[in-house]
Amino acid sequence: MSEQTKICIVILGGGFAGLHAAMHLDGSLARDPDIEVTLVNRDNFFLFTPCRTKLPPAIST
Repeated sequence: MSEQTKICIVILGGGFAGLHAAMHLDGSLARDPDIEVTLVNRDNFFLFTPCRTKLPPAIST
C-alpha cells in the first residue's frame, strides 16, 4: 500500500506580497491535486488604501 502525501503551502499575511504569491501559486499549481495553497490573514477581505498625499494631484487632473 502506497501512502500519498499532500503538499501544503501556507502563506502568512494577506498584504500585497501574500496575495500576489497565493494567486501566482494557485495559477501555476492549480492542476496538481496533491498541492494545497492556503492564505492565512486576520481579515477576510483585502483593502487597498492609497496614500492620501498622492490623492489631490490625481483628483485635480
